[in-house]
Formats: sequence, structure tokens, C-alpha cells
Amino acid sequence: MEPTPPPTSSTGYGAPRQPSGFDWGDFINFRYLVTPGFVTIIYVIGAIFITLAALATLANGSGGAVIFGILLFIFGNLYWRVILEFIIVLFRINEGIQSIDRRGRM
Repeated sequence: MEPTPPPTSSTGYGAPRQPSGFDWGDFINFRYLVTPGFVTIIYVIGAIFITLAALATLANGSGGAVIFGILLFIFGNLYWRVILEFIIVLFRINEGIQSIDRRGRM
């Protein structure tokens, strides 16, 4: 007995979609997300600003400022990283749900 052929389209409309790069329809309908690509850039810019703020605080030179500068450098960058990792996790959850949805339509 031969296996049944897979459906012709995962969306149910016309021919199957081929992953051929950027598609304006996906962009307009928010199926293609641009934010994950920007997160790395945003992280680097934020880490640079936090580090510069910590160095400026250290350069201030008073007793409490030195400790605050060190804490800002360590915990500021760590906190910034955790926030952006949380955002990336949300996007990965979205990708996982979309993958499950595509498999369920077959």
C-alpha cells in the first residue's frame, strides 16, 4: 500500500510556499520579524553606554562613586543582558509555536 501524498500547501491556499528569502507579504502580515536582528545591535549599544557610565562614575573618584561604578559595570551589564535574553526567548517561543502550527496543518 502506498503512503498518501502530503498536502500541496501548508497554508491551504494554492501552491506550497518555498523559502526563497524575503517576502513582502510575510513582512506586512508580521510573519517575518525584524526585531530579533536588532536585538544584538541594541545590546552592544546599551552595553557600551553602561560601560561608559560606569567608567565615568569611576573617574569621578569619590569613595562611594568608585564602588557604585564597579557595581554599575558588573550588575548593569548583567541586568541589560538578562532583559534582552528574555526578549529573545519570547521570539524563540513564537518560532516554536509557528513550527508546531505548521506541522499540525500537514
